[in-house]
Amino acid sequence: MASGVSSIYTGSDLIHDYICSKCEEDDDLDIEAQHFCPQCENYLCDKCVRVHGGYYKKHTVYGREDIQKWAMVSLDKCDQHGDKLSVHCDDHQEFCCSVCVALNHRLCSSISHLSDLAKGFLKIAEFKQLPAAVDNLRRRLDELRMQE
Repeated sequence: MASGVSSIYTGSDLIHDYICSKCEEDDDLDIEAQHFCPQCENYLCDKCVRVHGGYYKKHTVYGREDIQKWAMVSLDKCDQHGDKLSVHCDDHQEFCCSVCVALNHRLCSSISHLSDLAKGFLKIAEFKQLPAAVDNLRRRLDELRMQE
C-alpha cells in the first residue's frame, strides 16, 4: 500500500503526501492525489476521480478539505492481491493472503494462521504496558514541541 505514504518523483525533489493509486498502479507514475475514496481505499488525482465518479456514482469521495478522513489505510488486506491477510510466513517474517501463499510461499517451512498467533495476545505483559508507553511518548513529544 505504498499509495498512502510519501514518495519522491523520480529525478525530482518533489514530494507528495499521497500518490494517486491508479496512476501508480497502472502507469507507475507519482501523481499527487487530491481525493480519497474510502469504499475503494484508493487515493485519486483530479483525472482519475472523474473516471471513478463515472463508474462508482454512489461512492463518497473526500477532497483535500476533508483530509482528516483520508487516514483509512487498510491493514488487513494484501497490498498485491487485495485479499484478506490470513497467515504469517515465519520464514520471511511477512503477512500473506492465500494467493501469496500459493504463489510465493509454497516451499516455506513455517506458516501460521493469524487467529492462532492472536490467541492470548491481550494477556502478554508488553501489550498491557502499551497504553502507558504511548502516553509517555505523547508527553515527551509535547515537551519537545514546547521547547521549540
